[in-house]
Amino acid sequence: MKHEKLIEIRKSKGISQSKMANALAMEQTTYSKKERGISPIHDFEWKRISKFLGVSLEELKAPNIEGEVNFIDKIQELIEENTNLKKLLKNQSN
Repeated sequence: MKHEKLIEIRKSKGISQSKMANALAMEQTTYSKKERGISPIHDFEWKRISKFLGVSLEELKAPNIEGEVNFIDKIQELIEENTNLKKLLKNQSN
């Protein structure tokens, strides 16, 4: 799972992935994998990230509501599309 909120906060503070990686004593590529959800972010790393960015853990880990809404909208679109395709197939078979 990509850590959208973390990315959003980091970028809003003008902090690069390289600077974050240095603060966490890791390579930029390692940090990038963690931010993108390819590698896990451990609890002690979350605490260091929180302190470095000056935000609470709760704020960092908060779900990205906009992304969740878009996901729900997409599911609804797919359901509608599926229903329309079923109707089309039924009409063609008649």
